[in-house]
Amino acid sequence: MTTLAPVTTPHPSALLDDFNRADGGVGANWGGDSAFFSIVGNRLDAPTDDHQMTWNTTFAADQEVYVTQQSFETALRLAVRAKTTDLGWVSGPDICPDSYHQIIRRLRMDFEPAGLGPETLVECNGCKAYRLSVPRDHITWDERRIRAHVPGCAYILDALPGPTAGTKATQSQGVTV
Repeated sequence: MTTLAPVTTPHPSALLDDFNRADGGVGANWGGDSAFFSIVGNRLDAPTDDHQMTWNTTFAADQEVYVTQQSFETALRLAVRAKTTDLGWVSGPDICPDSYHQIIRRLRMDFEPAGLGPETLVECNGCKAYRLSVPRDHITWDERRIRAHVPGCAYILDALPGPTAGTKATQSQGVTV
């Protein structure tokens, strides 16, 4: 059984992407549905439906990701995704189910004190996603991060806007080295 130590070190200052650049596309480093995302006002602007973009390169065991929410214009979900260095996107049991339990514990630690209740661990496009509902009036949010502890895989926080049409959720998302 894999046991994971809590993250006690702050993230490094070097970022792979902080989205702090001129308005336009998100850039060639992002894959998936990146065409549906854009940079607006030096922040990542997400579409209103469930498009997801992914970083094009794989993550090592000592890397971590974080997301800082700037504002909410509609309900927002956060999905934790796992990516291995050789298998691409796979379901939780194919990697290490216990690792997901550790991540869920970390999410509960971070979100429940802020009044954000976790929903469920669900199957989503061939991988496990842990989703949380965020109240619309929860405008600001401290930085949240989860470190990749297991060799060959990393945990990514995806910011997904809610189902309300006609509005957008603006967020700043970064990946640390």
